[in-house]
Amino acid sequence: MRRLLVVIALVCSFTIFMRGTLAWALDLSAITQLPFLASAQLAVESTPYAGITFYRLEQTTPRPLLIHILEVDLTNPSISLDLLLGNHVLTSPRTLTSMVDQEQEVIAATNSDFFYISSTQSPVGLAIKEGVVLKGDHPDLLRPCLGWDQEGRGHIGYWSWEGILRLPTSNESFPIAAFNDIYLPSNGLVMYNSYWGTRVPQNIVQQAALAVSIKEDTVQEIRQNPNQITINPDTTYLLAFGPMASQLLTLIAPGSKVEIEEVFYGPAGLKLAVCGFPMLVEEGRILTDFPDWLNGPNPRTAAGLNEEGTALTLMVVDGRSQISHGMTLDELAQFSAALGLYSALNFDGGGSSTMVMRQPLGQAMVLNNLPDNVQRAIPIALALRSVPVVIDWAEIWSTITAKYSTHSLLDFTEEAITLSFAPNSIQGELLITQGPVLEDGTTALAARLDFVPEATLRRRELSLDLAEPVELPENARQLGAWVYAEIPAPYAIEATITDKEGTAHRLVLTETIDWTGWLYISAELPDAVPATTFSSLHVIIPPLKRGELTRLYFQTIMVGVDDEQRPTKRWELVP
Repeated sequence: MRRLLVVIALVCSFTIFMRGTLAWALDLSAITQLPFLASAQLAVESTPYAGITFYRLEQTTPRPLLIHILEVDLTNPSISLDLLLGNHVLTSPRTLTSMVDQEQEVIAATNSDFFYISSTQSPVGLAIKEGVVLKGDHPDLLRPCLGWDQEGRGHIGYWSWEGILRLPTSNESFPIAAFNDIYLPSNGLVMYNSYWGTRVPQNIVQQAALAVSIKEDTVQEIRQNPNQITINPDTTYLLAFGPMASQLLTLIAPGSKVEIEEVFYGPAGLKLAVCGFPMLVEEGRILTDFPDWLNGPNPRTAAGLNEEGTALTLMVVDGRSQISHGMTLDELAQFSAALGLYSALNFDGGGSSTMVMRQPLGQAMVLNNLPDNVQRAIPIALALRSVPVVIDWAEIWSTITAKYSTHSLLDFTEEAITLSFAPNSIQGELLITQGPVLEDGTTALAARLDFVPEATLRRRELSLDLAEPVELPENARQLGAWVYAEIPAPYAIEATITDKEGTAHRLVLTETIDWTGWLYISAELPDAVPATTFSSLHVIIPPLKRGELTRLYFQTIMVGVDDEQRPTKRWELVP
């Protein structure tokens, strides 16, 4: 898996301003006025996708907290919102990464609505995808929803669905109480279709007095006291409960023409809607008095909008770990308001809280820290779509140009490369020496990095910095390096490249060291970020991660313009 994140700034003042036009910029001074975030620090990273910025907020005191934030510019024409369903139905949960991987144009996603985890696995609230209602609201559960309309504007509010069964021959009509939900009326109708899944819940079917299947506005079959129902595509199923069943039996038969009218009470032209609970901020007002059963400190997922509905904010708060204790709903509401959100709602949290981003040329990657490091399968997610990154491949592989090779790791001197740390409390040293023997029996000069990976709550970074950045060929497509590891470790290795405008970018060569011996690691250079120079290699140790690996060797760095001559053996060096 390859990922690229553009590091813009680390907190060094109370307010962060970013290049370009954003819907808003985080004001750390407002955030640190909250007593539970008094010492928070903010890292700001741009992503490879236009209109999306990733923030990470962290602190160690007064209690550990780690918060992940995606700020989305809804006015950007390349951005669109979507709902993801496990296996494209409401009742087939999957992990969020697998949902994103099944939709190639999805670039990021978070979990969203609560769901009936111990029964049908279906979401609780209203769901609209591509302008089509997939699920109505539960009549007895008032839920706030997030929506996105045809004009690209976001909305948050309380909305509802209503269905009506009309019988043209008798000119009678009957309300449909619920749609693709577990609600059971004492006297009424409930509707299901293929968005639900393959079967209507057995316990619901057995309590119904009548089942009616409808296709192309025509009654196909009527069953009294049904036992089970398998859902067929393009077919609608109505279950009748109480006296309404007997009344319908006198009015319809197989072959009868019927009409089903759906009415939505909410903003016009919604293309998407998904619900949560409870509302956190409503028209600028911080809400309180949340249910005790839901208000403890936990991992959290939330979403919010600015007053104009032009900026969407997605948040995931880590919890249940030494890195982050989580937030209460009261704290989450205060935090949402401190971010400047005009409206915000809480999504499902706890083990469901997940934020995922697709890397430009790879699979989906989880951005937050999961409880027990395990993704929970969920039925529905809120996703961001964007124009995909397109990579053009050139003709051949080559080593770095002559100017570069004079500064390559094969020829480095103590003066040409330096070692730096973040934070600077990390201990380590750099030695230019003969590297470990290759499988062909030869050795070569390498940069040996020795370090002490103490376990802390903070991310640690060790960097090999060139005294002078080196130029890359104009047709460069990939950048890579040979790395020797004695044992595997959960460390990432990144490179710093610079584009034509002088902006520094991070290119991830590997997300984890999962090999021993020599291995060539590399990553593609997206056309969206034309690189001109290379300046640093970095070893990244995540918070609380501590492996036994304390020494790494770095050898030849190469740039490629094609994939065909890429090193294939673990030890092979390309001339």
